[in-house]
Amino acid sequence: MRAIDSASVLADLYNIQLTVIWEMSFELNCSFQKLFEVPHNIDIHVYPINGIVKRANDFICRNAAKAGIYLPIGYHRYLYDREIERLMNINTDFKELIGNYRSVYIRTVKRFYYGDKLFNNFRPVAMLRDTINTLTCNFSDNTIGVHIRRKDNIKAIQHSPLKIFIDQMNHEIGVKPQTMFFVATDSAKDEASLKKIFGDRILTYPKVLERDSEKGIQDALIDLYCLSNTKKILGSYYSSFSEVAAQINDIELIQVYQS
Repeated sequence: MRAIDSASVLADLYNIQLTVIWEMSFELNCSFQKLFEVPHNIDIHVYPINGIVKRANDFICRNAAKAGIYLPIGYHRYLYDREIERLMNINTDFKELIGNYRSVYIRTVKRFYYGDKLFNNFRPVAMLRDTINTLTCNFSDNTIGVHIRRKDNIKAIQHSPLKIFIDQMNHEIGVKPQTMFFVATDSAKDEASLKKIFGDRILTYPKVLERDSEKGIQDALIDLYCLSNTKKILGSYYSSFSEVAAQINDIELIQVYQS
């Protein structure tokens, strides 16, 4: 989402068509069109791709670039993660950079350009939007989002243990006794623990946790947008999910972590 948002803002500025290569894999097994309405300036090419093929493709592109061979061929400028990071470190103006080339191929997970409002071109499809609206209409004026990242995020597991989330949530209740929490997590165990401790203060969306299913990815998007509609977010260390949820509606993100 961050990379597409950056590119779509630049495409709008130059009034050009953006082509997005959307790779479906075991990490994200859902097409763009099953998640978002397609913006007017984006052409989506969806490619089903398994984990082995994806890793092989990443390896080939990365090492070909080191040898001065850029894939796919035919573009006037190539920007991969490492090059984008280097350019960002020297405060490169990507608007000016991309404007100097007729065609640019970008392969990254990073945000490299900021518009006036982040993720303005992203609108969940009607079915998901209806679910989001149904859930968020139950939010009070002091519903706080809680995002606890687990699964394969080792840094979040190490630095954002459940105990400090509980401590922070108790602090929020001490400040405002009527506080409610919308909890989004990929850990059924942690969700159950919070419900046992905080009872009816906890709001959740029952979801499929597997990322290799279409429903799992759609459910994750519902969680993301529900978090974005809370007053603020208590988020996990080293989690882009927490960051993006806060950025969608420009709300406060408090990273809950220990060093």
